[in-house]
Amino acid sequence: MRDRYEEDFEAPYSSSARHYAKMSDQEMDKLFYLNAIRSKLFDTMKQVYSTTWQVNESTLLYANDNQRAQWMFASKMLSVYGQSIPQVKHLLNSVRPEMQEQELIDKRVDLIMKLVGTKIGQHWMNNFDQEDGWKYVAQNLYGEANQLKSDEVDSFLLTIDQISIINDLLQGRGSKYRLGYNTNNAKSVETIKHHSNKEYVDKAAKILVELHRYIDKAKKPKGASLPVRVLLDLKILRERLPWTFIKQEFGDHNNNESSYNEYTNIESTDLHPYKGDHNYTLMLADFKKDFK
Repeated sequence: MRDRYEEDFEAPYSSSARHYAKMSDQEMDKLFYLNAIRSKLFDTMKQVYSTTWQVNESTLLYANDNQRAQWMFASKMLSVYGQSIPQVKHLLNSVRPEMQEQELIDKRVDLIMKLVGTKIGQHWMNNFDQEDGWKYVAQNLYGEANQLKSDEVDSFLLTIDQISIINDLLQGRGSKYRLGYNTNNAKSVETIKHHSNKEYVDKAAKILVELHRYIDKAKKPKGASLPVRVLLDLKILRERLPWTFIKQEFGDHNNNESSYNEYTNIESTDLHPYKGDHNYTLMLADFKKDFK
């Protein structure tokens, strides 16, 4: 028996569904690269829960409809993050390695077709890529006037989570999920090899893991550029990694080209940008030990 979420799908070969399924990588990222929005949602929840109950009681008690919808959306969106990893893992394990990339592409298309076949999915596609578009989605899902059932919302958010993870894998940002998907990672490792000093070429895969370990959780350009600068100063990298690679591999939600170039410019005669920086000192020591 089909669940309620699937009942009013759009015909699978309709023109709008085909359009969404054939979006470019950049268009996909606008709708399904969720690292930046998850960071915003986390900050939204921190504002509510970072002080005492006595301070926040009246804020919660007299919150307006928009505030309540945003809090509910933030809480739910963060709580389902990664919940669909088992399904993606099963997908990868069910086909030969050389078929994994195409299987992921096909699954992403299927999920997007499912998404745009519902009103709630169409609303996401039409609003989420706008500035603060998540607030419109929050109101649609959790506002007082919504008529959605909780199982519809849960199915929708899990579908979004699965598309987001698959999209990250296909865009070469999948190492953090630890799913063993290597097609795009291999390209990234080759890029790092090309920019590494010869004695560290065989450590390129480890370098990629360490870069993700630090860059993925950075919030500002200085922190996001720090691992590359340390690798340059230790002469593990012979030249800085291109910004095009950094943007594709890690996204640009916490960095930008001009800041990255400034922080990783080892030819500059200006004061070292990380002079006196405690995090730089710690990372320098860690990388010296890890890559000796």
